[in-house]
Amino acid sequence: MTPTGASILQDRTIRFTASAGAVILVDQITKYLVRSGIALHDRIELIPHFLALTYVQNTGAAWGILGGWNGILAAFSLAVLGIIYAFRHRLAHEAGIVVLGIITGGIVGNLLDRLRLGWVTDMIDLHVFQYHWPAFNVADAAICLGVMYYVVRNLRAASGSRKNPDHASPSAR
Repeated sequence: MTPTGASILQDRTIRFTASAGAVILVDQITKYLVRSGIALHDRIELIPHFLALTYVQNTGAAWGILGGWNGILAAFSLAVLGIIYAFRHRLAHEAGIVVLGIITGGIVGNLLDRLRLGWVTDMIDLHVFQYHWPAFNVADAAICLGVMYYVVRNLRAASGSRKNPDHASPSAR
């Protein structure tokens, strides 16, 4: 039996909502556990010289950029969510709708913190060789990994269309 347009749309909506919901749930649980179990700025070393938990209250964006601009960042998040909602059904590939849900879950996870607490709870403290990455959270990781997926996918699609322009896939967009 061939699926109808309505059933395909329903399936995509379920995938989108489930992936967003999973990220929101894991993000909010980890943030709650950190806020209730670690004092502000305390550090718990998990893997020496590589991974620790550090409770940070971030009033800015990534790396603390725009610190104190919580209202502007919340408004920007709402605008991005509106854009995602408006264009979510234009994705031609199935993995893309799940990844878009993951990005959405990350945005919503941080937005919930901004609206409820006035800051975003960060806790993952990563050292890679001599570089100390600024503390981040599950929502940040979801957003970054989702965006990286789209960047890599689009670079591959662009590379493939340059090699063989007659076979460029419209679903690669």
